[in-house]
Amino acid sequence: MSLFRYGEGLMQLHSGGGSRFLIDCDQLTEDDLQSLAEFYINYVLAMPRTLDFDYAVGIPEGGLRFAAVINAVWENRAPADRRNRDAPFRLVVDDVLTTGASMIAGLSPYEGARGLVIFDRSVDFPRPLVQHCTALFRLGGMGPIWKAEHE
Repeated sequence: MSLFRYGEGLMQLHSGGGSRFLIDCDQLTEDDLQSLAEFYINYVLAMPRTLDFDYAVGIPEGGLRFAAVINAVWENRAPADRRNRDAPFRLVVDDVLTTGASMIAGLSPYEGARGLVIFDRSVDFPRPLVQHCTALFRLGGMGPIWKAEHE
């Protein structure tokens, strides 16, 4: 198996749809996830405190492993005054965003939460997420190609 798969037939996506192009983040190693977490945490620490969080919550199934690694890196790297907030602030994490439905549902229980995805494969980043979600890698914007892969 590999991280990226392309085939003749439609493969089942978590969103319920099908695609000829699949991103299988189960293929990411712990070292891969560690590197991605370090990359994101370095970004957060270089920014104003508006991106700080108390802990990451993973969206099952894809976001669970990544959230655990992010929490470990955040605990080790962030100064205590940036981790311990009076009001809890969640970072909701997923591996791949396609329609945005899982992320919107994941954010809804937490007031002021932000989202983080490894890959955004949406055609257009879902409007409700524009202000609340960051993608490490954005594959969207390939409208005609993406639509052809789902037919």
